[in-house]
Amino acid sequence: MRNRDLDTYQNQAKGFAVYKEPMYPFLALAEETGEVLGALAKYSRKTGAPDFKDPALVAKLRDELGDVLWNVANAAAELGVTLSDIATENIDKLSFRLKTNTIVERPPV
Repeated sequence: MRNRDLDTYQNQAKGFAVYKEPMYPFLALAEETGEVLGALAKYSRKTGAPDFKDPALVAKLRDELGDVLWNVANAAAELGVTLSDIATENIDKLSFRLKTNTIVERPPV
């Protein structure tokens, strides 16, 4: 598997962005997120609680999460920001929350 940084991915994803309205990736993000949830619902209906070690489930979720990522990348591009900017800002926000005890570290599994 090739490794790709977030900004390279975002630039490559823009090459597949064929839509008329800039709001498209924002709207499609909800649809693709629904497909992630739908895959989990179907799995749980058939087998019970999702087993995240099941290769078929993992493959389906990876595929759907890729579609989510594509829409996030293009939504960010429409805003004129990079995925690495968003990732950095998010980690900074989470670090602040951890520091101020707004969130607590997850106990080891």
